[in-house]
Amino acid sequence: MVSVIIPTFQRPLLLLEAVKSVLNQTHHDLELIIVDDDEENTITDPQLLELMNDYRVRYVKNERTKGGNGSRNTGILKSRGEYVIFLDDDDILSDTCIENRLVMITKHSLKDDFVVFPTQRFRSTPGDMSQLAMIKSNNPVQDFIRLTEPLPWSTTGPIWDRKFLIKIGMFNENFSRLQDPELHLRALLNENVKYIYYFNEAPDNYLRISPASKLNRKFVINVIDSIANYVNSFSSSIKLYDTTNGTRYLKDLKKVIYYPWKIVLNDFFVLKHIINLLKISKNKGVIGYVDIVICFSLFFSKILIYSVFYPSFKKLKIILTQ
Repeated sequence: MVSVIIPTFQRPLLLLEAVKSVLNQTHHDLELIIVDDDEENTITDPQLLELMNDYRVRYVKNERTKGGNGSRNTGILKSRGEYVIFLDDDDILSDTCIENRLVMITKHSLKDDFVVFPTQRFRSTPGDMSQLAMIKSNNPVQDFIRLTEPLPWSTTGPIWDRKFLIKIGMFNENFSRLQDPELHLRALLNENVKYIYYFNEAPDNYLRISPASKLNRKFVINVIDSIANYVNSFSSSIKLYDTTNGTRYLKDLKKVIYYPWKIVLNDFFVLKHIINLLKISKNKGVIGYVDIVICFSLFFSKILIYSVFYPSFKKLKIILTQ
């Protein structure tokens, strides 16, 4: 049996699509565990409640650390399947996802700890984007160390052996961000890990691209703290993993400090607004140029958020000197 675990928090309409994609699977020997991270409220959407009457669905409350990690770990411990797939509540599986994955798994005589399949991005309907949410990586360890964009694979890409997930400690609940690459890198660094990476197969799951959220104090601190944890967590294990390339990998790992800057510089909405202002500034005269100055000030204030205002950034400065 395959256990599909969906952590959710106050997104009933998106959750409805995710649940339908699981219950519409051509492979029926599955269980769907919906883990609700909302402590105060329960699901009331009538369509969702009807689907949850399906005997394969279990609805539980998060019993561990609040957030996606605690919710996923709650699901792992509640699961009964031999294999586990994680699905975010705004993402979707193709109808043949589980069937095809099990077919590919049975092709190999060796038992793998996890097997990875391609993920495709979408905005509103699967297929409305052709871009994969992954790269063809010849060295996934190095790419997860570097936090390349896109990463070698995303949350729903792997199908996991449940025992292996528990063996490596499941999701690290100390991470508020970067929880997926942290789990994947930790799995890859595990001694004698067995996995297969089917990059050339057709995508069987879809990652929704949502509008970028606004940067705020909580978001910034979470990102910076997670990066500090990421570097500190893997500094020793990387040296043990590869004695030949360990020093180079460690240098790559410390470069992760610049990850927050990529978030700022890729702030699409601010940059788009600046470009639009540049286009119309000539027609607006002095007022147009004032708008540009204001917009640039907002943009660079975000950079200052990372580099000056928050003490969490000091953790990253210390890491560079270690």
